[in-house]
Amino acid sequence: MASTVKRKLSVKEVVQQICEDSESDISSDDIEYSDTESETDVGVQSSVVPTASNVGFNWLDYPYIDPWEPSWLPDFQPSRGVLVNTLNFEPVDYFKLFFPETVFDLMSAETNRYADSFLASSGNLSPYSRFREWKPTTVEEIKGFVALQIEMGLDWRYNFREHWSTRYLSPGGFGQVMPRNRYILLQSFLHFCDNAQQRHKGEDGYNPLFKVQRLIDLTIPTYRQVYQPGRDLSVDESMVKFKGRLCFRQYMPDKPTKYGIKDFVLAESSTGFCLNVMTYTGKYSFPRQDRPLSTQVVLDLLRGYENQGHVVYMDNFYSSPDLFQELQQKGIGACGTVRSNRKNMPPDFRPDKLRLKRGDDPLFMRSDDLVAIAWHDVKRVTCLTTVHTNNTCEKTIRQKGNPDGRLLEKPVALEEYNNKMSGVDRLDQMLATHGYSHKCMKWYQPLYHRIREIALSNGYVLYKQDKGSVNRLDAAAFRKKVVDGLLSEYVAVDVSRRPGRPSGSPAPVRLTDRHFPGSYSDKKYHPDCVVCSNRQTKQRHQCKTFCKQCNLPMHAVVCFERYHSLLHYQL
Repeated sequence: MASTVKRKLSVKEVVQQICEDSESDISSDDIEYSDTESETDVGVQSSVVPTASNVGFNWLDYPYIDPWEPSWLPDFQPSRGVLVNTLNFEPVDYFKLFFPETVFDLMSAETNRYADSFLASSGNLSPYSRFREWKPTTVEEIKGFVALQIEMGLDWRYNFREHWSTRYLSPGGFGQVMPRNRYILLQSFLHFCDNAQQRHKGEDGYNPLFKVQRLIDLTIPTYRQVYQPGRDLSVDESMVKFKGRLCFRQYMPDKPTKYGIKDFVLAESSTGFCLNVMTYTGKYSFPRQDRPLSTQVVLDLLRGYENQGHVVYMDNFYSSPDLFQELQQKGIGACGTVRSNRKNMPPDFRPDKLRLKRGDDPLFMRSDDLVAIAWHDVKRVTCLTTVHTNNTCEKTIRQKGNPDGRLLEKPVALEEYNNKMSGVDRLDQMLATHGYSHKCMKWYQPLYHRIREIALSNGYVLYKQDKGSVNRLDAAAFRKKVVDGLLSEYVAVDVSRRPGRPSGSPAPVRLTDRHFPGSYSDKKYHPDCVVCSNRQTKQRHQCKTFCKQCNLPMHAVVCFERYHSLLHYQL
């Protein structure tokens, strides 16, 4: 039988526990010290006497079967769905719910402003610089520009210039919409703010996200205004890929995208619909109110969903008794894995005191409406919940060498956590399937691409709910319809093509003067043709005609034209 042993911890062990979680607010009061060793059976866990570290949390044993239900949680009203009239909506209309016309106006105005400022401050441009071809863009042209970027996610190429390729293996349709050089100009000058109003680092009002703040303000509020999510929500991190130099670039080794800009995301568990996004900009510039970062993030993401009966699922980066208690006061249920050394967690749940092995019964402790669970299957898992009891369920899982599988007793809270924590993962999957795959040199452009992709994925979720499963487009076909809708409003800016670069040397006389063929009077004279004969390769082709002006032998039918029209004429 498993047992727990209380022992005195060394200084090295204390420091190690504190360093395991920098955001958990662990203090020296959180660690129990005992000079005597005692053993307690796993199934008969002793009650925990409140100490200075867990004031307000009276953790007691919870071994009995309890019909308790979370009566404190408001009844969720099943009003889930679209909050706007979508009658006769086309796919592009769903996209514009989250990427409205004001965004196209912003992109057009600020791109023109930045281009004018750049050209005014660049007086020494090369005579052949493409920036000299700039002409102000319009809202209609920006729609075509966005449509091409969406299409690039459906037609992968190793370089964005290859979308304009005219090789016989390439469709070449991009050039029919917009010239390649015009697209490059729009991408170079693409802007979402007035740089003259930007505050520098260290000044009052400095905002690391100033470059995209207006774009964020126009798009993210629409997520909540347009759609009412279901009961279950999830909070997790999502990475925007970017490997350039940036002060708030993050490295997360456990994520598929390891380097980039970190977003904290609130999503609907069942569909992956994005409800809120917060971009992490660094420890000192990220807003918080005397709370741990993880706690402040969850409260900010859930602002506006209080007292509606929602239940939010999160992993051990966020979960803590203090956070769950504060969410309960706001009428929001919570469930998630938790680190056993979090502040105010039951001290007896720590691995050095509670030793579990596979097959042991899960342990439950309760403090009012808060339930803590410790369970060991493949590895130790600690869970915290305010909406579940100590109920367990039998589950059969696969086992090597056993075709019938292995039967285990699993807490219901952990089973529901596994089923409802994947909302942000679903969103990441939708964003990556047909996302813009080309690298960006400027850090704010990946954030723009992420906002556009979220608008497409959210629009597709709404489209599926409206259309049901009958005659419904898949995600790729939906995007193609969005592209068609944007291109129907696209009006190209008249960009006159400049003449070709003049040659440095004059053309040969044989290519400019008038020439006439003639025949040799000596019928036995057959010299080698200067076009199709080559003595070095032992190829001789004799002829009877010549050019009267050049006085050179050549065939009159093919070689004569070739010699007088091509710079490199020899076959």
